[in-house]
Amino acid sequence: KSALESARKEAQGEANQQAIGVHKENFYKFKELSEVYYVYHHIRRYTDQPFTSLLPEALMNMSRFLAHKITAKVPPGVSQVAVYLTLAKQSKTVGAFKLARYAYEKLKALQSLGIVCSCGTFGFQGGSTIS
Repeated sequence: KSALESARKEAQGEANQQAIGVHKENFYKFKELSEVYYVYHHIRRYTDQPFTSLLPEALMNMSRFLAHKITAKVPPGVSQVAVYLTLAKQSKTVGAFKLARYAYEKLKALQSLGIVCSCGTFGFQGGSTIS
């Protein structure tokens, strides 16, 4: 009788550990998604509204963070175009021209996939023009 009870308790303990593991995975997944959506809210406000109270460095770093987070999978509702356009504009404003070129190349790649309709022509002082 006691062996049966201990086996039952042991099985319940294993099931609880598995449930805790699933909840932990969900927690970390949703935590990461919440970070992405929180930062994207600022990027979206920058692209939709004519004025912002955020510094160019802050917007550049937010878009860098998002560009890193969405490399593997883009969450629903997050626009790669808005992220890379913000990254390109703000890094050019700050003077990070290599980063701006990288962002414009990503936009060009999105354009070739048909995601971007037209992003115009972007020129750089020391090099070629990306159109």
